[in-house]
Amino acid sequence: MLIILIEIAFKHGISMRQDSFIHIDLYIQDAGLILTVENSIHARQLEKVPAGMQEVGGVGLANTQQRLDLLYKGKYEWQIQEDTDRYFTQLSLEL
Repeated sequence: MLIILIEIAFKHGISMRQDSFIHIDLYIQDAGLILTVENSIHARQLEKVPAGMQEVGGVGLANTQQRLDLLYKGKYEWQIQEDTDRYFTQLSLEL
């Protein structure tokens, strides 16, 4: 699950045309693991979806939420913050 959050940052936080950043912190504190990931957000051109097809997106975070509920129910906190140019997530797990 930790890798998924980092992969999402690289998938959505990197631009070849604009300045980009990704900050990752992982540490153990008070018998818990804390992962923070912060990355830049870039405006993307919307691609036209062919007729009869649906646009798919956001499954990475939804799947992560389901896995957390199955494996760590009541033993985690997950925060997500997003603004116009920055995405931040922090996951705290009890060990």
